[in-house]
Amino acid sequence: MFSLNEIKKTGLIALWFVFLTFPIMVIKVDSIEQTVLWRWENALYVGLGTFILRFLILFMKSRKEKAQAAKALNSNNGNEQSFIHRIIAHPAQRKILFGALLASAVIYPLIFDTYQINIMITALIYTILFLVWVLISLWGWQVFLILVLWLFML
Repeated sequence: MFSLNEIKKTGLIALWFVFLTFPIMVIKVDSIEQTVLWRWENALYVGLGTFILRFLILFMKSRKEKAQAAKALNSNNGNEQSFIHRIIAHPAQRKILFGALLASAVIYPLIFDTYQINIMITALIYTILFLVWVLISLWGWQVFLILVLWLFML
């Protein structure tokens, strides 16, 4: 099922993960008793876990590729839409979806405490900053500044 080259590559990846996690997983320093504890079994667990996980990922990728190939052979013109696109295509379902999103946004501050609200606000700020960065990288600073000025004039 897997070639010898893939097994070698997986072994090297597992050794690399053991090397990267060595200071955290293997060495334990007890500063009170001034001793160093070497936990070599943790290095073995990391190596075996990485090895098995890599093979699991390769298996799932090959299974997905086979399913996509079979789907491409069986599909008619590739007109299949995802679940969200089917909902958005119908106006009644789209209104229900947007209403549910609006209701959850209104109810969120009433249900959760200030800490979770602050986390959500920070996540939304980073999302907006990312979108601004994408806008600038695609269109340039000049177009971005014109859009900002236009928005402030509204």
